[in-house]
Amino acid sequence: MAKKSSYKFVVDAHVSLIFCMACTLVFILDSFFLKGKMTESVFTCPGAKGTVPAFNFKAPLDYLRMFLFCLGNGSWEEFFFSVAVILLLGPAMETRYGPQMFGLMAFISIFVSGVMTACISPYAVTGPASLVFTLVILSSLQEFNKRKIPASWAGLLVAAVCAELFFNSKNRNASGFVQVMTFGIPVFIQMIAGICGSIFGFLVLPKKRSTRSARDEEKEEAPVQDRGGYSSSDETVIGSISL
Repeated sequence: MAKKSSYKFVVDAHVSLIFCMACTLVFILDSFFLKGKMTESVFTCPGAKGTVPAFNFKAPLDYLRMFLFCLGNGSWEEFFFSVAVILLLGPAMETRYGPQMFGLMAFISIFVSGVMTACISPYAVTGPASLVFTLVILSSLQEFNKRKIPASWAGLLVAAVCAELFFNSKNRNASGFVQVMTFGIPVFIQMIAGICGSIFGFLVLPKKRSTRSARDEEKEEAPVQDRGGYSSSDETVIGSISL
């Protein structure tokens, strides 16, 4: 009699999934019930002095917006693009660096983006583009240590920049190259924030000893299995399927 195979449904990337769930909740509430008012009033970080509205350093709500802006999205295209990138790259980065370090790098990128927007940006900012750029950069760090620049990563970076510029220009009704670049200042600020967030990746990326063989590395990186044959990790088991 054939043995039944059991599959477990696990939550493998807590930080990425919780962040995407929060973005989804905000997007659904704002799109279907509040007609964009919640994103504009709460999930948008105002720009520097001279913008309308400008960041008010005496208003506690503006300091809250400095962090919450990452949960908002200006359009459904931006929402789906950001969530797709985070769900694709986030789990691998959490596995590589650990949830705590990954969460710290995400927080730093969001914080830097909010501070730069409030201090120097002529435009307000909304959306998790800083986290998207952080993930794109982190995904290539292992190859950077080998003094290689993967063509696939370069293509992904260009695609991310072009997509964010497109979303930003569409939300601001920009037309022409000059306007797209001018209104795209928030995108370049979030790119800088993504670089700042990924700096910790350079510092904590595990170094592989050159004397180790590939077989030894695979043994060290393989998950420890329990008696039931399942790997023991930080994954949260929420169900199983028997076939």
